[in-house]
Parts: sequence; C-alpha cells; structure tokens
Amino acid sequence: MSDQTKPITAGEFAKAITDISDQQIESVKAQLLNSIDRLLDTNLELAKEVTVVKTKLQALKPDDNHDELKEDLLLFLETIRENNDVIDDQVSRIKIANAEMVKRGTMASSSQQTQENKLDDRVATLKSAVQQEMGVDVVWNMVKDNDDPQYDIVEEPSSTTKVAEAADTADTNDEGVYL
Repeated sequence: MSDQTKPITAGEFAKAITDISDQQIESVKAQLLNSIDRLLDTNLELAKEVTVVKTKLQALKPDDNHDELKEDLLLFLETIRENNDVIDDQVSRIKIANAEMVKRGTMASSSQQTQENKLDDRVATLKSAVQQEMGVDVVWNMVKDNDDPQYDIVEEPSSTTKVAEAADTADTNDEGVYL
C-alpha cells in the first residue's frame, strides 16, 4: 500500500474532525458503523468457509496434496485478522468522534458511554461467533504444519485465543476485505 493510500492515524483523525460540522461527524460515524457491520458479516462468511476447508482437509488421505486447501485456509485466516484490525481501528475512530461531540456539547457523556458499550458488545459478540464457527485449535493444528516460515507460530494458542493470533501476517495498514 502506498503512502498516499494509507489511512490517517487516530491522532490525525482526531485533529481532522475538529474542523468539520456536527452533521459531518454523524455522517462519518454512520459510514464507519456501516463498514464495521460489513466487515463483521464478511468475517462470519469467511469463518463458514474455514469450516468447509477444515472438513475437506480432514477428509484427505495422507498422500493427497493439500497445499491449495492450506493456502485457502491461511488466506481466510489472514483476511479475518486484517478485518479485525480494521474493525478495531474504526471502533476507535467512532469513540474519537463521540469524544469530540461530547467536547462540543452535542452529545451527553451518558449517551457516549451507552453507544460505545453497545458497539463494543456487538463487535465482541460477532468476533466470538467467528471464533466458535472455526474452532481455533483445529485451525491452528492445520496451519502449524505449513512449511512457509512466514506462517511460523511460536506457541499453540489456547481455546480462547483470538483467530487473529493464529494468522500472523496481515498488514495493519490495509482497510479490510469485504465479500
């Protein structure tokens, strides 16, 4: 990704929104929420694909070639991780926008807290659903045998470990992948 297309930092975002109207901030928040919803939906679809690939991998005989399936699996995991990073960044931006609105007096602190708690809960619930759909430990066991050193994982994740920690190659500067 070139420097010209990289997203602005959280600090730059916080500074930029001080110069726009309340309506524009609301519009930015709506766009961010829409993007978050799309990324979460995409991750759920990818989790279903991971389950399909896992089933296919488990059905293969030891001497069958499974490289393509493993590549698909790794791509899906990387995409989920990348999307989770983008989701976290966008949630942060919504919180920055809310803080600006509280500072301007156009949003009550209690409303800010309520909105942010609901958003955090929704994101956490859907991220958890993605993890449950895939079965992280089984995915890790399939990925750990990959011969490509870029996929080396130092230690086995626990069952509560996020999928993002199992796929260790996403670029945090990317803006997500939608289906």
